[in-house]
Amino acid sequence: MLAFVLLIIASFSRKGVHGLTKDGLAPVRGLLAVGIILCHCTFMCEESAPVLMFEGWGAVIVSIFFFMSGMGLVKSYKSKGAKYLNGFKKKSLLKLLPSLIMATLVWFPTQYYFIRVEYSFSDLLKGVPPLNYSWFVYMLIAYYLCFYLVLKIIDNKHVRLLAMLVVSFIFAFLFRMMEWGVFWSLSLFAFNTGTYFGEYENAVISMLNKHRVLSLLAISGTLCVLMIFRIRSGGQAFVPIALLVPLMILPVIKSNALMLLGSVSYEIYLCHGIFVPLFGHYFTWWPLVVWSLTCSIIGGILLNNISGRIKVRLDNLRLFA
Repeated sequence: MLAFVLLIIASFSRKGVHGLTKDGLAPVRGLLAVGIILCHCTFMCEESAPVLMFEGWGAVIVSIFFFMSGMGLVKSYKSKGAKYLNGFKKKSLLKLLPSLIMATLVWFPTQYYFIRVEYSFSDLLKGVPPLNYSWFVYMLIAYYLCFYLVLKIIDNKHVRLLAMLVVSFIFAFLFRMMEWGVFWSLSLFAFNTGTYFGEYENAVISMLNKHRVLSLLAISGTLCVLMIFRIRSGGQAFVPIALLVPLMILPVIKSNALMLLGSVSYEIYLCHGIFVPLFGHYFTWWPLVVWSLTCSIIGGILLNNISGRIKVRLDNLRLFA
């Protein structure tokens, strides 16, 4: 519904079309970070809780995160060229691992002492990540490494995009074979949608400038077809386009608070994997939501600060070269 509202508003806008940028999407990442917390709070709420309106948003939000990651990688490579790969593994892993490791180390004693649950190796074999909801981060790491290998091996840009699509099919097939949770594969192809969008963004801008209403109608029609036939994986891959393309026409959101949340959205995501299950074990819906939001945001800011200092130290070491 939100996608259709944005598409309708954008069709009446007369503003020029602009590309999607990291800074321009920062407020969006901030909203998504709040949205994913609210969504996962619904797993632990009573049936009458108002927060249940966010139930089912998780896959959509993660799809948008995947889309932005794929798009960002391609656009960065296009702007910097082959030199972008210099130290790529080190930069990518330092971006993700310190915060992930620290959050996981905090979660282990938390779940043991406060929830009385102990993580075991058998959980890992069943596709249960050590930190709640952190499967998304492990998939990002896998995609980053596959993206690096594909760029190193393949020169043709069209073949590269196709190779990354094959990678997603392989991941999805493996997860289904191992009978891991559907969440492992449901949103994967949004990463590929992002890579294609990053490669052909200028063509999208040109199309929107020349045939704005027709283009937005085509997006709406495609979204309707996917919803009617309940093509879940295809829908999750396409929804980010339906939600983000209108933002190429509408004015850029300007909010210092959302910019701050967007700058630490990754750390907020990790922290909510600690606080939502913790508070869900003790509280009803409204203190669960309030405390989960408050502690995840504060924890995300602190985690970002601490991991930033660690990254500076590790960056001076010859790791992952």
